[in-house]
Formats: sequence, structure tokens, C-alpha cells
Amino acid sequence: VEWNTLNNVLKFYPGGHGTHHFIESLKTIVEQYGLSAEDILDIECRAPAQRVEFHFEPKEAKLHPTPYSARFSLPYLLARLILDGGLGPQSFTLDKVSDPKALELARRVTYRVDEQAWFGEKRGLVIVRLKDGRTFSCSTPELLGMPNRPCSRDDVLKKFRTNALLAIPEARRVDALVKALEALEEVKDIGTVMRLTAS
Repeated sequence: VEWNTLNNVLKFYPGGHGTHHFIESLKTIVEQYGLSAEDILDIECRAPAQRVEFHFEPKEAKLHPTPYSARFSLPYLLARLILDGGLGPQSFTLDKVSDPKALELARRVTYRVDEQAWFGEKRGLVIVRLKDGRTFSCSTPELLGMPNRPCSRDDVLKKFRTNALLAIPEARRVDALVKALEALEEVKDIGTVMRLTAS
């Protein structure tokens, strides 16, 4: 018997998995060059036809998403990433997906069909053109958390805390839950752990 528990891959963005390579590519560019929405002329994603169908079309539906469909709209996800500096569970409230700034910026996200752009070094290829004439590009062949790019303990704890705080508003109790879960093998009464999860 071969157990693959330790080979599980964690998702670090609350969106469709096919969007993550593009999200990480844009995040790299934005952070490296300190860009804001005002700097950007347009953003082009190179994607195969299947990814275009999932994440860019129909165009108007992707530009005016619901809190659920926004998780699969690359124009919305990339716009929200730029405006907020990241993506999390709170990126998909009705107010967020209706935000005029996000919708305007989403219109600057385009695509070009490229059947080779889902394989090898070109995966998640994003090209950002700035209003001052500069152009930056980045691709992300391996996502954070994949076998060739393992995540750290801090990466996992950050994700856990972000999600746990949605149900447990006291940060001190979330910290206690983390400590309890990390010592789970020594716990004599699982009820002490479960009580920490009560909302």
C-alpha cells in the first residue's frame, strides 16, 4: 500500500484551480515593481482555448460576476488582486464583486489564445503593459504547494488562520486551536479541541 497523504497539494487562493498560475504570475509582477491599478494600461493572459472558455467567456458574465462565479473569472480575480494586494474569502462579497473600480480594471484584462501556454515554462503567462510604455511578463510553471515548490509551515498557518477567523472571531482562540491541533496526538479528550471550534 502506498499512502500519498504527504503529497497533497494545498490551494492558496479561493478560486478555480485553473486561475492560480495567472494569479501568482501577476502577483509576482505587481510586488516586484510596486504597481497599482493607476499604472496599468492592460493585462494580457496567454491561455489555451479550454481555459479561455472557463475563465474569460462569456465576456460580460465574467465582467459582472456573482459572488460565486467571481471565483472563476480571471478578469475579476486579477483586478481584485491588484486593488487589495491579495485574494481571500472576503474577496467575494456582494460589495466586492460589484465594486466599480474592480469592474473597470477587469475590463483591462484580456487574453490571447495560445495552446502551448498551459504547458512547461509558459504556464500562467501574464503580460502587463503600463501607461508609461514599460512591459513586464511572468509565468508560473509550479504553484506554491506543488511538489517542486513546497509551501512552508507559515504558508499553511496563514491560510488556516484566515479561514478560521471567519467562524471564530477571537484571534486568541484561533491561536489556541492551532496549538491544540499541532499536539493532537497527545490530546486525551478530543472534546477540549472541539470546544475551541465552536462559533
